[in-house]
Amino acid sequence: MLLVGCDGGGTTTTSTAGTAPTTTRATTTTIDLEAACVAVAEDAIGLLGEFVTTLDGVSASQLNDPALWPSGLTELQTRGRVLDDRAVGLGCDLGAIQQIVLAEVVSLEADGPVARLLLEALAGAGP
Repeated sequence: MLLVGCDGGGTTTTSTAGTAPTTTRATTTTIDLEAACVAVAEDAIGLLGEFVTTLDGVSASQLNDPALWPSGLTELQTRGRVLDDRAVGLGCDLGAIQQIVLAEVVSLEADGPVARLLLEALAGAGP
């Protein structure tokens, strides 16, 4: 017979009939929320860089029709949604993340007209 008890303070005692009880202390993992949210912002900056690189080869007419998007653009869109979900799940300040990303827009370069237009628009929205 296996018996398990918890004292409410994170300590679990387990005992099997005929054996001495063993005690296990539960540990709690703490997350540095600020560091986690900065990591999300850094990932978003990297994603934006990849997005701009992918847009360099995309025309305005392609951009208007998702059926014409290169596969890389669709994949980046999916990764962006996952990143948004991660930020929300962590409870990050989405406005603060956006400001960090926008501050880095000036370091990005684009060759294609659509990508350049995007960077110009983002730079105008920056801090």
